[in-house]
Amino acid sequence: MKEVHVKTYGFEIVDAEYIKEYISRHQEKDYVIIDVRQPQEYLQEHIPGALLIPLPDWEAKRTGLPKDKDFIFYCKSGGRSQAAAMMTAESKVTDKNIYNLKGGIMAWNDMTLDGFPKVKIFDRAKTLNEFLLIAMNMEKGSCRFYQEIARRFSVKSFAAIFKKLAVVESAHAKMIYSIYGKTADPAPVSFETLYDTLDGNLIETGESLESGMASLNALRKTSCQDLMDLALEMEFQAFDLYRTLANQTIHDAVMSSLFLEIAQAEKAHMRMIVSALAEC
Repeated sequence: MKEVHVKTYGFEIVDAEYIKEYISRHQEKDYVIIDVRQPQEYLQEHIPGALLIPLPDWEAKRTGLPKDKDFIFYCKSGGRSQAAAMMTAESKVTDKNIYNLKGGIMAWNDMTLDGFPKVKIFDRAKTLNEFLLIAMNMEKGSCRFYQEIARRFSVKSFAAIFKKLAVVESAHAKMIYSIYGKTADPAPVSFETLYDTLDGNLIETGESLESGMASLNALRKTSCQDLMDLALEMEFQAFDLYRTLANQTIHDAVMSSLFLEIAQAEKAHMRMIVSALAEC
């Protein structure tokens, strides 16, 4: 299918195929996806990582957005987002590119999520270090989750990918610790000591480990494909969570940059799982 790409009034009208290709070629730090619909519409489904700014609130909230990122706007069918794109171009909110998704969410026929990302678990965090401790705990919980899958299906050939995912999640926690270690006051204990004290009762979707185990137990089948699907859903939700946290902390360069880096890593996890599907 030929891509739609029209430049007009200071912004570009592009189709879903173009945006998906754009996302695959760019780093998370390069762009912001902005949903200008109403909260109840966003709640039903949204593009992963999208920042919700309803069109009526755009003028009041646009000044707080970064000028060094591309903006990608969408709504239900393209009308509201086109208006937002035009207003943005006229007001020169960003120095970068402005895109409007032609056909909106209706044209985005896959990769949508139900509900808001589960970011409330971070509400109690008042400092960067508190955020990082919660994030490390989520990585440990995800590590435990994958270890349990590998244990249950240890005789299956696909158990190896879940063992690898568990190792990756632990390494991810260490990456977060590298930031934590630079900002903690007083200086923290070693990563290994701190990691051992975390209970790992959360997974990267923002849900409890118990809830994740319930999803695993609810699987009617235990095929390789079903388990990979479950892992992909988990990593996909994690990407949306961290991308949304990056948006919500956009005024704190250090914190926002960290969450973008984690979101980028979640995309790498998804690619690893997709590659492993060929072996099922």
